[in-house]
Amino acid sequence: MLGYSAALQEEKVAMADEQRLADELFDADAMSIPGVLAKLEALIALDAPSEHSDERPWPQLRRIRAELTRLLERQARQTV
Repeated sequence: MLGYSAALQEEKVAMADEQRLADELFDADAMSIPGVLAKLEALIALDAPSEHSDERPWPQLRRIRAELTRLLERQARQTV
């Protein structure tokens, strides 16, 4: 049981670190469209109940993420 207790403690520490880093990310001002996209990616990864959740707003947020990605890729191709 000792190993299990240590693992639980490590998990709590990791979750607290994850939350602290997420708070820092979301509190920071994005300086670019890729920065906004990174924040959107993090939000979906951290808070969506599942990768394929059909509950609002997750499908809509995933679609916005895809649209931003397409726009950035199109913009990158035009500047080459």
